[in-house]
Amino acid sequence: MEAKLSQYSTLGQKDKGPAFISLIPEILSQPTDALAKDLHTLVDTVVNQDSVGLVVGRQVLSELVKVLGEGIIKDADLRKCLVEDTLNTVQPRIVSYEEQVCFIVYLVYLLSIHA
Repeated sequence: MEAKLSQYSTLGQKDKGPAFISLIPEILSQPTDALAKDLHTLVDTVVNQDSVGLVVGRQVLSELVKVLGEGIIKDADLRKCLVEDTLNTVQPRIVSYEEQVCFIVYLVYLLSIHA
C-alpha cells in the first residue's frame, strides 16, 4: 500500500485525486486487519503529506465518507472504528477539512444511535 501511495504522490495534480480514490474500493475489499491499517495509511497520506495537496485530500475524504455512509462495510463496529480513526487522523487539520469533518462527525452520530 505504501508503495502505491508514494507512487501516486508523484503524479500530476489532476491525476492524484482519481488515483487515490481508486484505492478506496481496493482497501475496503481486504480482510479487517489489513483494511483498518491501509485505510488509516491512506487517510494519513492524503491529509498530512504536502505533496498530495489540499484539493486532492478533500476529494479523497469526501469519497471515503460517502462510501462509508453507504454502508458498504456491513459490520457496524468496524465501520464505527474506521470512521472514528479517520476523524482522529483529520482532527489536527480540522480547519482545512471542515466540510469533510462535519460529515464524519455526522456518521459517528448515526453509527452511535444505530448501535
